[in-house]
Amino acid sequence: MPPAKVVQDTFEHLAESLIAFQADYEAIPPGDKAAQMAVRRLVIEAKTKARWAARRTKSETKRAQKLEMADWMLTWLENPPIFETWVRLRLRAKAAEAESSTTTSEP
Repeated sequence: MPPAKVVQDTFEHLAESLIAFQADYEAIPPGDKAAQMAVRRLVIEAKTKARWAARRTKSETKRAQKLEMADWMLTWLENPPIFETWVRLRLRAKAAEAESSTTTSEP
């Protein structure tokens, strides 16, 4: 049984949530298209919600975050089996970006 929803309050929670969905998706027997679509539908709905939140916010930072989250979900939808590897690399890149921006902004 997949988690009830995709958690997207932080990138880390989104990654954990989508990895859990990936495990559940991969456990579905190959012929059970209805179960596969049910999991995919939850991710599609979350992606739609992230895009809606991006359009509604006045904060440029929040807009960029929500749009990237939608991209993560699109990546999951395109190829669930590679998502966990991809997201671990992406989180490392985000950490390196954050580290770089803090060292460049220090006097």
